[in-house]
Amino acid sequence: MWNILATAEATFDMFTLAASVGARNVTAAINGLEFGVSASAAVTDTVTIKLGGRWDDHDTTTANTETWRIAGQVVAAVTETVTLTGEIGVDGETSTNTSVGYGSATVAWAPGGGFDTSTTFWGNANGAYKATFKASKSFE
Repeated sequence: MWNILATAEATFDMFTLAASVGARNVTAAINGLEFGVSASAAVTDTVTIKLGGRWDDHDTTTANTETWRIAGQVVAAVTETVTLTGEIGVDGETSTNTSVGYGSATVAWAPGGGFDTSTTFWGNANGAYKATFKASKSFE
């Protein structure tokens, strides 16, 4: 069994471009291949727009084992300690020939002192949803 991943990233003033390619060998009969690309642009000092996509073939020796995702995200620092993030995207799967849209919204608060917290609400077009709360404190 082996895994390999190569990534590259380039930053140009307000733009960042990134790409990745990976391969894996699970058994003699199962191999995988994946690709990803992303771009982000800091449109103002407080707002960044991100676009990305990925494609993953879980088993290159078997047909219709691919999954993919295309997504867009807006990240806005509304204050020095509060950040809002919104994301919309589409997940696809070739084994079932389906795709489903999703969206999420996150509010993050980092008041300092090593404390961070966030709440994320996520839902998709099939009626699935989830809410996540995270909090962390680091001590130095």
